[in-house]
Amino acid sequence: MDKQTIFDLWAPPNSIWSAWVKPVLFAHLRESLLTIPPLPTPHLNWLPPVEEGWAIVVDLSGMQSVGVGLALAQKGYRPVPLFNSCPLPTAFINEQQLPLEKLLRFTKVDVESILAALVQGCSVLNQIDLPNDAPPAFLLDDRRQGQSLNFGIVPNNLFDNRSIVFSTDFPSVDFLRAQNIRGVIVFRERDRKFSSDLTHILQIWQKAGMLLSYKCLANQRPPQRLKIWAFPWLGLWIRLLTRLNLIQNSTGGFGGFISSSSS
Repeated sequence: MDKQTIFDLWAPPNSIWSAWVKPVLFAHLRESLLTIPPLPTPHLNWLPPVEEGWAIVVDLSGMQSVGVGLALAQKGYRPVPLFNSCPLPTAFINEQQLPLEKLLRFTKVDVESILAALVQGCSVLNQIDLPNDAPPAFLLDDRRQGQSLNFGIVPNNLFDNRSIVFSTDFPSVDFLRAQNIRGVIVFRERDRKFSSDLTHILQIWQKAGMLLSYKCLANQRPPQRLKIWAFPWLGLWIRLLTRLNLIQNSTGGFGGFISSSSS
């Protein structure tokens, strides 16, 4: 399959949520991909029926996030990839003449496995006939900021592809409500220590009256109600950190090599 066919499977033209699918990784699709194992199928016995009007935010490690998104698709939810980090440039890969697995040390965030998972998942999506208005499952990579988004020194000659999500990367609360979405469940690995960018988005949704819950993959408990503490300057702080600390890629998304004068 070519890039456009793969993108159209994840962002069908008639789906109301396709406008929010990030095209960054699909645009960087190459013939040579990282070899990954089959994506695991998680237990989703906690999942509300689609008729109850919940959106899901999957905040797991990239490849795992794609696997959960595919499992959610089989339950009637539309997976919406929001991965905004660029992979290593193809020219750099060709120059190194090394296996892709060994080149991952040059990147701050591994998105090669996400690319491979998106391609692998096409065989699953191709067999599912989701309604155009199926409730959304927004897919994030919880490692999108590396270890942390801070002012620490990043080694020279590293491809810094740390990324961030903004509230504008998601539909507005008014749009969600117009599609009969009454609440959002955040699905995470172990705890509710959300990164600052996601915290800001949840804070906006909470202020607008959207119901919030979270579900941990590590336990069998049903989704728990979620309350986000208000941080009035959080949005401004995130934008400042983004401007000073992240590299915008000229082709879209985030990613660029650190020069010797950067820190």
